[in-house]
Amino acid sequence: MSPPALGRVVDWRVEVPPAPARWRSRRKLVNAAAVAHALVRPHRGGRDGSDRTDPYPKVFVVGCGRSGTTWVQDIIAASPRVATTQESHAYDSLFAPLVKAGIRRPEGWLKVLQRFDLSWREQRWVGIYWWVTRTQLVDIMHEVVERRDLDEIAGASLAVRGVFDRWFAGHRSGADVLLEKTPGHVAFAAEILDAFPEARVIEVVRDGRDVCVSLEKQALTLRWPPTRREDQIRLWRRAIERGQRLQAEPRWEGRVQRVRYEDLHADPVGEVIRLYSFLGFPIDERVAAGITDRTSITHFSDRTEGRHRRKGAVGEWRTTLDVDDIDLIEREAGELLRAMGYS
Repeated sequence: MSPPALGRVVDWRVEVPPAPARWRSRRKLVNAAAVAHALVRPHRGGRDGSDRTDPYPKVFVVGCGRSGTTWVQDIIAASPRVATTQESHAYDSLFAPLVKAGIRRPEGWLKVLQRFDLSWREQRWVGIYWWVTRTQLVDIMHEVVERRDLDEIAGASLAVRGVFDRWFAGHRSGADVLLEKTPGHVAFAAEILDAFPEARVIEVVRDGRDVCVSLEKQALTLRWPPTRREDQIRLWRRAIERGQRLQAEPRWEGRVQRVRYEDLHADPVGEVIRLYSFLGFPIDERVAAGITDRTSITHFSDRTEGRHRRKGAVGEWRTTLDVDDIDLIEREAGELLRAMGYS
């Protein structure tokens, strides 16, 4: 089974049985051999030469999950200059394990390969297997391990760059800007901006109460969303606090833009123009109106509960949350809600 064609935004699900224990055991042995080979043998070099890609503009869309990041991705991807695909989670599944374990120790690379194999085996709709093949990932491992001049952060950043470069080299189709959307990368936005001087970050925010409702509905069909109301609002609060720190950092001035979900609803054309202007894309009101129409959630016929794209409503919490929910959210994040302009 293969993922659908890369380079476009898709809403794709498939149910695959969990990997059997025998398969997992075999993969552990294969991965252990691959890592041992990388640690003791010279670097083989990138097979497709894509590790020599010159720097190119990169845009990262981040924020709390269920805040409208996919909508913003759709809007930016409407430009023919932009190439994009599924969420990479490159910083959770590649960067973080390597920084924690060390780029020349086996533990981190074993975890990276294990997560890659499981994502591929279960055909998950996110992960770096959308971006590189396993062979390319092993090449990246050799490239990083050979670089004795790099510390853990620089080496892990090189590994992430290798993933993006290889995908972009093979799927750009005339585009000159890479767009990567992983909401959780808000936790790594500073590392992203440090590693890629050519990058810009777009932070998407939404009323935390509506985020709680959306997480609750998404949990009907997916495992990742928290189901306890306390965990839902804390997830939102952590993302917002990270975004606040990002916005307050003077050295990122001009490279970080905040987009409010509610503003996209209230003035979609104006927000599209503001987004494209931030990215340096020429645009006028007529073109912005066309993008607004093409990316409207109303074009998706299946927006039932549990789907990735639902109602997209503003203020749904008013008719969905009960008094206890509202009181809990007020205790956990009332001040932060008001600081973000949510009454």
